[in-house]
Amino acid sequence: MPPVFRHGKASKLLVSSIDASSLFQEVTASISVDAAEVTTFNSGGDKSFVSGQRVGTISASGFLDASTAGANDPYARFRNALGSSTDLIFTAIPGGPGGSTITPGSLARLGAGIVTSFETAAPALGVVTAKFDAQVNNRFDVGRTLYGPGAAKTSTFAGTAVDSGVVSSTAGGVAHFHLLQSSGAVTALVMKVQHSSLGSAWADLVSSSGLIATPGAKRSTVSGTIKRYTRATITTITGGASKSVKISVSFARRGAIR
Repeated sequence: MPPVFRHGKASKLLVSSIDASSLFQEVTASISVDAAEVTTFNSGGDKSFVSGQRVGTISASGFLDASTAGANDPYARFRNALGSSTDLIFTAIPGGPGGSTITPGSLARLGAGIVTSFETAAPALGVVTAKFDAQVNNRFDVGRTLYGPGAAKTSTFAGTAVDSGVVSSTAGGVAHFHLLQSSGAVTALVMKVQHSSLGSAWADLVSSSGLIATPGAKRSTVSGTIKRYTRATITTITGGASKSVKISVSFARRGAIR
């Protein structure tokens, strides 16, 4: 099967409750493993190493938005996160195929971490830029987008089934639920990741409990067996007649990267 290449122009970056895709022009997600040296007298002329802990970082650069202030300033999230022990939840979608709504099954990078730097630059002959760096806590996961960011949802729905290509995996996984916008007096909202062996007879895997009406994000882990197919759903949404939400849901299996 020939490789499939993607242009970066439609990539997406979600930071907790913010779709930051309109602010940044480049995002870099890095995963590496520490190597501890175990060279001995008998190693000859070559050094030897053993694998250590994984470590992940994420950084993004773009342009400073000067149109908003106070609680509505998207950059306040990054500035205020400096020195905070509360993780931001990052989902990066490189390539972002599908246009206004990302195609389910698109690659995603899922991590939660602390902001380690935030900087702006104001060149005399250019646009004012902004950049942040973050250190991921625990594991930086590689997964797939199940829904969004895309069109607002006004009622319950079941998303497209995403085929992992394996019968099942047994090392659990992690889900990211982003509630990016809520309007129309939403009073209850439940998003879920479901899984299935055959793409039918779906069972609940993990839910967004705790995210109701205020934009935010939740990172939820699950252990055990994950069946071949996964999908995103909204099983509950109540509120006023004009209620709507903009969401994004991604899921990563642990063990082999899929």
